[in-house]
Amino acid sequence: MKVHSGLLRTLMVAALLATPVGTAAQESDAKPDLETVVVTVNDMDVRLGHVIAYIERLSDDYDTVDPQTLFNGVVSQLIRELLLADLGDARFPGARFAAENAARSSTARTTASAVITGNMTEEALRRVYENRYLLTGPRSEYRASHILVGTLDEAEAIAADLRAGADFAETAKTRSTGPTGPRGGDLGWFAEGQMVKPFEDAARVLAIGEISVPVETQFGWHIIMLTGKRDMPVPPLDEVRQELEQILADGILETTITELAANADIERMDVDFDPAILRSTRLVGN
Repeated sequence: MKVHSGLLRTLMVAALLATPVGTAAQESDAKPDLETVVVTVNDMDVRLGHVIAYIERLSDDYDTVDPQTLFNGVVSQLIRELLLADLGDARFPGARFAAENAARSSTARTTASAVITGNMTEEALRRVYENRYLLTGPRSEYRASHILVGTLDEAEAIAADLRAGADFAETAKTRSTGPTGPRGGDLGWFAEGQMVKPFEDAARVLAIGEISVPVETQFGWHIIMLTGKRDMPVPPLDEVRQELEQILADGILETTITELAANADIERMDVDFDPAILRSTRLVGN
């Protein structure tokens, strides 16, 4: 039978009181708190909060482990980590910076998760859904074919041939350097935001059957012909829930950070250094 993690922590605290470790928990009638010291290593304290936080990260496989055994095992592991951390501080000074970054990042991720969870309500999710799908009107899908070449001169020459009556699909098969060339340049259907912006902006303003002027993207020069356009049906909320949750989570986090930054005392220092040092120095190890 699986032991609930909350119950497991309660049992673990009881085990702490019943069996002292080092100098901790000598009085069984004392009410423990997260600051209760359970062991010290070279004057560094391991507290009850450290033990519980470590256990909370363990997989559910550990829920069936005897609480006293679990407690002793976690304390032993924390002792090992403190000993290695102490060695790092003494022999590898740079390890401290890496450890501080890791600790800060871990705390930030945990806090971000808590902030997002606390604000991820069904009402907020529905507002995102309405703004994205109901208030903006139908979203469109487009179908287009293109011919991709490497230079503007070549693109202009092909565009002139097409205006003079050359068949688009046959020209794409013989002259396009893109992977769609063998199928006449057909890209299939794509929604807004799925193509690189210069390409999408050019395709959206074309009439069906119309051919664009040459359009440059990071892939080269395109001649585009719009071959279809249709309105996409509005999906039900549950069908796009995962997408909306990510949008809402990003918004919650960005709003929180913006508010924190506005109320924080942030001062960037003008540091004079050789940029090469950022990649030429190994702080940890050899």
